[in-house]
Amino acid sequence: MFYVGLVVTVSDVVVAVALARSGAKAAARSAALERSGVLTLAQITGMSETGTRINDQPLIRLGLRIEGPGFAFDTQDRVLASVTRPRRTGPTT
Repeated sequence: MFYVGLVVTVSDVVVAVALARSGAKAAARSAALERSGVLTLAQITGMSETGTRINDQPLIRLGLRIEGPGFAFDTQDRVLASVTRPRRTGPTT
């Protein structure tokens, strides 16, 4: 029993260290992208309800077209549609 417990404990520690290392690498990549990334705009190409509500707010699926210098792709995102969120009708400063 002692050796089985020791193996399980060592395995847990190894997995925890590996997860922490991969999280740190992902954070470093995100920070590098934010420093040297390209600012782009996304066009909303579609909107639909997912049928899910979180705190009585509907979860909405957005279809997006993202274009930048030398690339363009379509993707989707999910956002909460808040009725209390103010509408943005134009550029803000």
